Amino acid sequence: MAARRRKPAGQVAAGIIRFTNNSSVPARALDLPDQGSVRDFTTPKDHRRKERRGTVSITDDKQLRSAHIRWPADADPDRADLFAHNDIVISAPAEVIWDRLIRAAAWPDWYSNAASVTVNDPAGVLGPGVTFDWISFGATIHSTVHEFEPASRIGWYATTDQWLGYHTWLLMPRPDGSTYVVHEETDEGANPRKLAEANPGHLHRGHDLWNISLKFRCES
Repeated sequence: MAARRRKPAGQVAAGIIRFTNNSSVPARALDLPDQGSVRDFTTPKDHRRKERRGTVSITDDKQLRSAHIRWPADADPDRADLFAHNDIVISAPAEVIWDRLIRAAAWPDWYSNAASVTVNDPAGVLGPGVTFDWISFGATIHSTVHEFEPASRIGWYATTDQWLGYHTWLLMPRPDGSTYVVHEETDEGANPRKLAEANPGHLHRGHDLWNISLKFRCES
């Protein structure tokens, strides 16, 4: 069976997908594995169709949440006002992907939804307890790394004056040398509640762009 391909909102020309903010990635960066070709890649087919139509709901994402994520007690997805689950297979070792994730100050170079990232540590990279300030989804965010297992798990709290969020990544190596990447986030507060009502797929789409951009960066 041929690999399925997600098509985000944007224009495709000459093998390039260009988004409305003028960022772009090659269309091949969106290739996904066949259904069932990854042991933990269990996205139902009807959910894939919804993704292509841009109608993925918070309920859809909660149904697909990974059983392998370790959530802090104050970031339980069952109580979250806003939740997103995204996953992707990247044809690169977990160590390569990890290096891109912990170098947060460089995120704006390849992920257009991150800006003005300042890592508050002399080493300039993320680590246990390290804080960083940045802008994403138009909000100024203060984050603190909570979970840190090199080349495997990283999670951080994200706070603004309107919400408390928790953002986590899980990297699972595959026998062929590629990596299955799970990317989830919970948010609670006034703004997440408003966003969940007005545009419930917004967080999911933003994280899809992050996954796609990470895939292209690591495979290039």
